[in-house]
Amino acid sequence: MTDHSKLKYWIGFIFSLSVLVYSLIIEKRSLDAPGSSCFFYSFFGFPCAACGGSHALQSLLRLEWLQALRYNILISVLWLVCCLIMTFIGIDVLTRNRFYLKFLSWLNHFSIQYRYPLIIVLIACWIIQAVKIYSF
Repeated sequence: MTDHSKLKYWIGFIFSLSVLVYSLIIEKRSLDAPGSSCFFYSFFGFPCAACGGSHALQSLLRLEWLQALRYNILISVLWLVCCLIMTFIGIDVLTRNRFYLKFLSWLNHFSIQYRYPLIIVLIACWIIQAVKIYSF
């Protein structure tokens, strides 16, 4: 395995592990309304794309999938991708396959091929999130 491949594994592992550990840390905490503790929201007065993300992570850990999607669809999808990354890295370590690198290759191809629709979806989710925050 090349040094570049090892770096991809480490970056994926550390990023995914941090998201999953953060999820476990906030699992039992009581949270204010979505967007109330967001730095971006307090500084600019407009919710960021991740507002409601902590609530979404709590809902995911309680297996309340629809509630998590209501809080923040982007963070919910990110959490699921992190779970996939950790699963693929685990499979690669145990079986010496390259599932994770194949997944990254597919993700790269998908994001290049569909970059404009993905940007539109991201902006639409951000706008929907802003509307939800302002409706509280």
